[in-house]
Order: sequence, then C-alpha cells, then structure tokens
Amino acid sequence: MSEAKLQQEAEQSAAEQPGTPLAAAGSGATDPADAGHDDALDAPLFDPPFAPLKAPYVFWQDVALLSLTGGFMGVFGYSFLKAISEGTDAWMRADGNSGYPDDPSSLHFGAGRWWWILMVAGMGLAVGLVRAVVRLETAPSFIQELRSMHVDPKVAAKSTVITLISLLGAVPMGPEAGLGAAAGTVATLVCRRRSFRQQATLRRRLYVLSTMCSAFAAFLPSPFVAVLMTMELSQPFDTLGLTHVHLALVLTFGATASFAAYYGIAGYTYYSPAIFLTDIVSGSYDQMFIVQGALIGIGGAAFGVVYILFAGFVQVAVRAARAKLDTAVGRWPRVVVMATAGGAAIGALGWAMPLVLTDGSSQLPTVMRSGAEVGSGVLAASAFAKALAYHIAGECGFSGGIFLPMLSMSSLLGQVVVNSTGINAAMAQSCSAIALGAALIPAPFMLALLANSLALVGPQGLVPIFTTAATAHLLCIGIGVPQGLLARAAAQRAAKAAASAAAAATVNGQEVEP
Repeated sequence: MSEAKLQQEAEQSAAEQPGTPLAAAGSGATDPADAGHDDALDAPLFDPPFAPLKAPYVFWQDVALLSLTGGFMGVFGYSFLKAISEGTDAWMRADGNSGYPDDPSSLHFGAGRWWWILMVAGMGLAVGLVRAVVRLETAPSFIQELRSMHVDPKVAAKSTVITLISLLGAVPMGPEAGLGAAAGTVATLVCRRRSFRQQATLRRRLYVLSTMCSAFAAFLPSPFVAVLMTMELSQPFDTLGLTHVHLALVLTFGATASFAAYYGIAGYTYYSPAIFLTDIVSGSYDQMFIVQGALIGIGGAAFGVVYILFAGFVQVAVRAARAKLDTAVGRWPRVVVMATAGGAAIGALGWAMPLVLTDGSSQLPTVMRSGAEVGSGVLAASAFAKALAYHIAGECGFSGGIFLPMLSMSSLLGQVVVNSTGINAAMAQSCSAIALGAALIPAPFMLALLANSLALVGPQGLVPIFTTAATAHLLCIGIGVPQGLLARAAAQRAAKAAASAAAAATVNGQEVEP
C-alpha cells in the first residue's frame, strides 16, 4: 500500500474518533492535552494582586467605605428586627397569653385568640392602603435584586416600609426582603454621592451586593454564612470580573462590620437556635447519620414538591379572584381588598395553629426543647399550614422573605421525625432545618454551613448535614422537578389563553378573523 494511501486512511480513522480535531490527525501536531499540560506548567502560581499598597488604593477605599455602610446596616438591622419581634410579641402575648411561645400549650391547636383574625386583617388593610397610596403593587424579590445587583431606591424604600408593616402583622415571612431592599437603597445613595471615576457601573454593583450581604449578616449566626449566601445566590463572578477570593474579602469587611455592630448592641444574633440546642445531648458520631441525613434530604425534596403545588393552587385561586375584583372595583381598591382578605385568612390559620404565624425564629426554641409536649400532629399540620399561609401572604400583597420561614417549616417536620423515631435530636434537627431550603434554594453549601453553625455539632456533624443538603438539592432542583412543574403550568396558561382568544374570535358559532 502506498504511503499516500496510508496517510489518507490514518486521517479518516482520526476523523472518526470523537473529540479528535481533524486538522491534528496525521499532521504531527501536538496533542491538545499535552499542549494544555505545558500551558498549565507555564501558568503563574498566583493571581495578580487586587489590593496593591499604592495609589489610587481603590480596593482599600472600597473596603473602608463598605465597612462603614456595613456597620450602619448592623445598627439598622437591629432596629428593624427589634421592632418586628417586640411588635408581634406585644399583641400575640396579650389577652392572657403571656406564656407564648415558651409554654408548649400556647402552640397547641386552637391556642390562638379569635381577634388575631382581625389583627392580621387590619395589618393587611394597612399594607393594601400603603401600596395603593405609593402606587407599588409588586416589587422585585431580594434574590432578583441580588442577581441583578441593582436597586431602584424609591421602589426599595417603599418595599422596606411595606415589609415592616407586613411582619408586624406576624405573617409567615422573613425579614431578609426588607433588609435587602434597605441595603440596596443605602448602597445606591452612597454610590451616587461617591461619584466613582473608575469602573463606576461595576463598583456600584459591588457596593449593592456588599451592602446587601451586610444586611444579611445582621440576622445570620456568622458573617461567613452571609458571605457564602450572597455569593451562591447572586452568582456574580462573570458580571463583576473579580476572582473568588477578591469578592469574598470585599464582602467580608462589610458583613463583619454589620455582625459586630448588631452583636455589640444585642449580645446575640437574631437567628441563632444554637443557644437553645446546647442542652440537647448530641452523643458521639455514628456512621448511620449519613443514611439518616440522606433520608431527611429525600423528605425535604418531597416537601419541596408539596410546597410548589401549594404555590400553584394559591396562585390560581388568587388570580381568579383578582380578575373578578379588577372588573368589579378597579385595580387599587382590589389591592386593598385582597391584602385585607389575605390577612384574615392567615389570621384564621394562626388562631387555629399559632405556629403558622411569624417567621418562626422565636418559636423554634420551644419546638426543639419541648417537641413532644407540643405534639407531632400540631407540628406537622402547622408546617403545611405555614407553607400555605406563606403563599397566601405573597399573592395577596404582603412583603417578606422566603428564607427563614422555610427553615421553620422544615424544622417543624424535623421535630416530628424526632418524636416518631427517637433518633439523635441534634443531628435530626440540624439536618431537617435545611432540608426544604436545600430542595428549592440554589445555595446548598451555605445552608449546610448555616445548619452546622446553628447546631454547633462540630466537623463530623457536618457530614450528615451536607448529605441532607446535597440529596435534597439533587432530587428537586437538580433533576428539574420545580422547573418542570413551572414549565407545565406556563404551557397550560398559554393553552388557556389561546383557547380564550379563539373563543373571542368566534361570533354566533361562525369563525371570523380576529
């Protein structure tokens, strides 16, 4: 066989091998893998410095200013959270209910007060009136603001006020939405005052991201958790063009300043059940904890599906009512009516099951210490009712975050597991606290660290926690369960809209051109 023929067959054989460039076949070119290996050997060991000690000192100027704004957010966060906790306690402990929530009997079925329905409805009326007056029916969520790293100060300031009113009504929503909106407002105003000369747009985004991270550090158990939460949820690296460590360090300055300011005033963090878990004997590490963590993760994924189905059910019902009210009374009166009715519904659920109300942070110590006295039936029913109430609140115009209520709902079911099985309480509670959140929030690493920080179960205790987070995330978001349900719902809405359009184009049984 001729040399030319051999060369031709070699090139044809190389072309049939997947992933092998035809140009490299039989040409004597270097294997791309070898070339990449050589490039890796020649690559520098270190990234370029991002905090040089020479003019114009951009990094140092930024972290100094962000530390100041972080400290301000710590003080603001303390005031904001103190107002919510003191305000809700004032009316929920009235009328002979001073034992709430420390007394397990105050959390039983029917342990609420009938006038809670009027109270929450009244706060709904206030929310609706404020929305109508300021002309703000909806606003971006704090996750949307994190990812865009942009906040409209006027909208965000209105959202902060509406969130405060909502949470004073004890709806099952978290403070992170209001704190995040306030932080974005502060950061944007600082940037306008600062008038950056270099990379103005990117630095404005960085300031918004960092200040929001500082706000989260006010209610989380450590600034590290706030930094990791911000980086996982915002996915900022392509937008900002910063290295992982560079961004983490910038966020750390503001978050630490915020945490120090809050802790310096209060002597504790807003969400830190570790204080109440220290009297639960965790015992020694057991390899079965990994299996139990995985099972809790499977349960979290299943609860995530129920949570999404609740959301769809409430959305369909509220949208139908909204359409009828728009026709009957108009847009802004409808906003007021819907918020008031939603408040009444949530108040009724709270009357029947007090664990439904608030973000749950003040109730968890009693649930963890005295879960058997509260009762598994109460805990399970309250967990599902709280999920339903959250969606009612969101659809009817209340404002608040999803994060802390999810931890509470998940923890309630975790205590049911402890009551029913007798497994290690510290392990089960630390894993179950994040099971629902890990299923639906794209931040499994932060959630694992959060649970470990809350429970103080040590490095080996992190093993089942991380197993729970990975399992729940994989079996819900990872395999596309919520994405598929949302796509199916969107397809059904599109089909219904098309059918309505076709019906509207028919007159007296005869099709006409629309």
